[in-house]
Amino acid sequence: MLSWLRGLMNGDQSSVTADGVVTRDAHGRVVQVQQTLSPPGQKPAGDLPTLVIGPELEALVPAAGEWLAEQNMLLARRFGIGSENSFLFDQESGTLTLSFKGGRQLVAQAQVLGSFDPADRTFLWGWANPSIQPALTHAIATLRDQPPTTGENPFATSRHSVQFDNVTALLAVAGQKIGADGIYRGIGDSMSLFLSIEIDPDTRIRPDIDEAQADEAVALVNAYDAEMLPFDRTYGDEIEDDDAKVDALLDGKIEVHGRYWTRDDDYWTPSSLGWPSDHDASLHDRRFVVPYGRKGLLCITIAGKSVQTIYRLQPVDGALRIVDQLLDWGDGFLWPGAKPVPRGLVGADI
Repeated sequence: MLSWLRGLMNGDQSSVTADGVVTRDAHGRVVQVQQTLSPPGQKPAGDLPTLVIGPELEALVPAAGEWLAEQNMLLARRFGIGSENSFLFDQESGTLTLSFKGGRQLVAQAQVLGSFDPADRTFLWGWANPSIQPALTHAIATLRDQPPTTGENPFATSRHSVQFDNVTALLAVAGQKIGADGIYRGIGDSMSLFLSIEIDPDTRIRPDIDEAQADEAVALVNAYDAEMLPFDRTYGDEIEDDDAKVDALLDGKIEVHGRYWTRDDDYWTPSSLGWPSDHDASLHDRRFVVPYGRKGLLCITIAGKSVQTIYRLQPVDGALRIVDQLLDWGDGFLWPGAKPVPRGLVGADI
């Protein structure tokens, strides 16, 4: 753990990073720290150009981001993408194979869009990668050869120094432009490979979920958040530590938890308070439901371009209840924001 973060978690509000952006609330407490994280042995990016999305392409980003989010949800609902155990990209066949629990596999045609190296925070377009067969990069090469009417064409510069959020925004634009069914991020050996995917129309679609049950699941999680949020907010408003008040707030969360959850153990029983809170709906970008197992559902919440909570629900005595909370889901998805990151903004690269 970073030394300043360890001090902050131990209550030392003066323990902050010297090279980050620190935000404090009205009481002077640290509520947010932004710092660019550099992997061990990070290499300098040298004189590479910084990826900047010009006005013409930037205007396409909001719609492209919404398109990609909708495609992500569709792929998760129809084919179970997000719950795969492993992936395999085969250059010879030009396919992406996703393997699931129970032996099920999904095979999609794939094109290489590009790759991201966190060691030096650089992005390389697929058409410029000598390790990739040209037949697997023709989709992104078409954008290289079709520049915008004004400004520079970022698809035509082979390698960029990047802010990761700008990469995801531009990949969303690329995916929509080339008519992909979606974009898959394969992570291996610390690097990320981004693929546009196309699924055969004859691929078997999973049984759809009942819309009324999906609405019930979202309503249940919304109600759970609404009851949990006041406890975290009250904790956030406290100026001084008060063990008795903290215990009372935790008791309140445990009581609410017991009415929404069904489990044989206390693994997910609330044991902490926090602010900002995961239960704050104002921080949520979208919430949706996908099938899980034979009778279960996942209610997934996206916040700040990433998955925040993954609740597993299933019918218990005729009504949906929360039975588990998953820690991992959807590592292959990208959730871009509505706008690219302004040049020069300090942030954490993925």
